[in-house]
Amino acid sequence: IKLEVMRQFMFGTEVIIIDPEGEYGPLTNSLGGEYVSFDLKSAIKINPFDLSGLYEEGENELGLKILSLHALFKIIMGGLDPSHETPAATVSTPADPRAVAEAFNRALALGDGDSARALLAPEVLIFESGGAESSAAEYAGHHMPADMAFLADLKREQYSQQNGGDGKNAWVATRSRLTGRFNGEDVDMDSTETLVMMKTDVGWRIRHIHWSSVPHRVPKP
Repeated sequence: IKLEVMRQFMFGTEVIIIDPEGEYGPLTNSLGGEYVSFDLKSAIKINPFDLSGLYEEGENELGLKILSLHALFKIIMGGLDPSHETPAATVSTPADPRAVAEAFNRALALGDGDSARALLAPEVLIFESGGAESSAAEYAGHHMPADMAFLADLKREQYSQQNGGDGKNAWVATRSRLTGRFNGEDVDMDSTETLVMMKTDVGWRIRHIHWSSVPHRVPKP
């Protein structure tokens, strides 16, 4: 990853790294970057309620923030009681299909199965690794917990994203790289994800998911 950071830096790319192990400090300093430290004694703090104002046209920034806070509170509190368990996605669903795709992936990575499931149509059809699941309930009871555990330990770098559709149906296709360690083994793979959505009375819902992955391959020059 450090080699890739240096390569992207040489091409003028702005690189942002979350460094929980503190291993990128020397590299950041050598490249003239800024290393920001967050701890109890740091003068710099993160406000989880802050709205950045940085979003693309059609995205619902407040809806995305509510989804993030819902997941954050579940982590901090170790769960929510039934009176607070209504998934944030049912309260405010992102208005743009790309934002729905981002919210869905973020919920899985944070282990927030309720918010992830709320973005799925009940009859969603999911293709993954040659297998198929034909409803949100089936996915939630089978592969979703494993997917959340897997994604929680990995870093996701988005290569590209395309989308299309009309006001009633939409699709979002994303290519990403997943890196990290899972179950004691190194993971480095290229992943593709296709989401097909429909517009409902409560917002966009995912009707079909197709996931596939292969070991990472260095692009030819």
